[in-house]
Amino acid sequence: MKNHKKLIIGISITLSLMVLCFLGIRIDNTDNKKTFFDSTKVYAQTTDDVDEKLNTIMDELEELKKSNPIIAMSSSPYAIVEEITSYDELVNMGIEAVKPMYDILYKRPDAGLYEYILAMAIEEITNQEYIYDVDYGWSNALEFRLCYERKVNNSSDEFEYLMNSNKISNENKKQKITELGVFVVSDLLDELDKETSIFSKEEIETLLQQIIQTVPATHKLHSVETIEEWRVDNEQIYRDLKKLNKTEY
Repeated sequence: MKNHKKLIIGISITLSLMVLCFLGIRIDNTDNKKTFFDSTKVYAQTTDDVDEKLNTIMDELEELKKSNPIIAMSSSPYAIVEEITSYDELVNMGIEAVKPMYDILYKRPDAGLYEYILAMAIEEITNQEYIYDVDYGWSNALEFRLCYERKVNNSSDEFEYLMNSNKISNENKKQKITELGVFVVSDLLDELDKETSIFSKEEIETLLQQIIQTVPATHKLHSVETIEEWRVDNEQIYRDLKKLNKTEY
């Protein structure tokens, strides 16, 4: 998905300035590492891991500035993260890391390179495309947040439309629901709990399986695990994806 970005010239210049400012300011690398998310909230362990990865990314960016200044000063964050192994580790933390990362963005008023990298990770983990402008997608973290909220609301509305439509075959509905991805997992779980549905329970479980397997996650739904077993540790994670933009701070 990141290969599909089309950054216009003005955005490239802006991001270049972000890089210059960002690489000149790094997190204090003493024992008092900065904590970006309140660890007293839920996801405490995951939040600690996210904090650690973010500080490591800062360290790697500083080293990149010395070893490869051409890449470090690149106008494209996508070129920069290709050189940072900690970014891949952040993405590989999976879907349970999205809430801590999004809450960091929610609480930070800045829209620099640091926030841009966080937004990139969320985009990659959720396996969704976020469109603020048809010409370039989104250009900063503030635009990404608006895209995220729009995606949440549109996905739920689209799911409801598909379930109630008499003009679309059930097979086409299932294909479109799968394309809606992680943001309709909670809707599918609600549908699974209903006494009656246009889909059988087996069909709903298959849809859940198809969606969940498309994103990084520590606890994926495997064939040897029943949906009820999977729900114990994972249901709230997917429900929280749709509550992030409603969190009060």
